[in-house]
Amino acid sequence: MDLIGLPYQLVIGPRGLKEGVVEVKARATGEKQNMTPEAAVNFIISEYADVN
Repeated sequence: MDLIGLPYQLVIGPRGLKEGVVEVKARATGEKQNMTPEAAVNFIISEYADVN
């Protein structure tokens, strides 16, 4: 993801999925948020809703 310049990373691992969470990391700041997979998808969609 770093090479193509995407602003967010989704970190999905077996432990997080067992707990029902994924990690969303902002590449610019390094800020990390744990949220449900559905919330992560909605977050990414909302970040790009104003782009078009």
